[in-house]
Amino acid sequence: MGMTIFTYNSDSQDGPGVGAYTSFRGPPETEASIKNYPKKNSIYCDTKGNSIAHGWIDEVVIGQYEFVSGSNSGYADLTNREFDIECGAFNAFDIKSGQSNSNNKQNWRLWIDYNKDGQYDNDEQVISNYSVHMKGLVYIPARAKLTYRTGMRIAMNRNEIPSACGDFKYGEVEDYTVVLKVEENEFASKSIESNKISQGISQHRMSVYPNPAEFSEPIILDIDSEEEGEVSISLFNIDGRLIEVASQSVQVGNNKLNIEGMLSENGVYLLKTQVGAKSFIKKITIIE
Repeated sequence: MGMTIFTYNSDSQDGPGVGAYTSFRGPPETEASIKNYPKKNSIYCDTKGNSIAHGWIDEVVIGQYEFVSGSNSGYADLTNREFDIECGAFNAFDIKSGQSNSNNKQNWRLWIDYNKDGQYDNDEQVISNYSVHMKGLVYIPARAKLTYRTGMRIAMNRNEIPSACGDFKYGEVEDYTVVLKVEENEFASKSIESNKISQGISQHRMSVYPNPAEFSEPIILDIDSEEEGEVSISLFNIDGRLIEVASQSVQVGNNKLNIEGMLSENGVYLLKTQVGAKSFIKKITIIE
């Protein structure tokens, strides 16, 4: 099975996956480096699948961390299990179902309680997928200056899209704990000027063309901005590996940045543009 790229950011229009990240804020900045997370699931709403006849959540792999849960009769409180998630980076998710019929597709949803308020809100939905297994790369932006623990809920539903609360007929729900790891340099270089640029670009459009592109023609990153300054451009391959980082200047108005020099081989890439606190992700395909 191929790797799906789930890109979650406020402004991406043409990337794969379903965008769920807006400008959602994390916990207050005054919290200690890592707060003790209350690991009793009672802080969250009740939910479960009433039958696992058509499948259950069998294994969860996030990055290098793996846990086989097996069948839990529709619900499992596994908040004693922790997964580290890197903010400001791509994270590989591979969540496998266990079922008697290996061809059964499931409706998958995954939420992270970013603000630690004991609820899984719509804008805290990280993955939305319909497949046998939920496998993909997820870019998790940094929402707070601090590393902290919080809850993660995974739901699979055979017949319909699962919500974060309530029972459903076929499927299973599992609750985990995640440690959202934030690097200091995610915020060290922020300034009033860069935040202004971020706000200016977010109100307009960003695109890359031609797409698909050939090496025989310029590849243009098109950005409208209300402020002048520097933007950071990162190129990732389809597996989420960083290929190259570049920095270019933008002026007030329309900017057409030639990024042809960042690409050297055919393939599918993710182009991440970082402007202050915001990031924008576009998929680009290079052909002969």
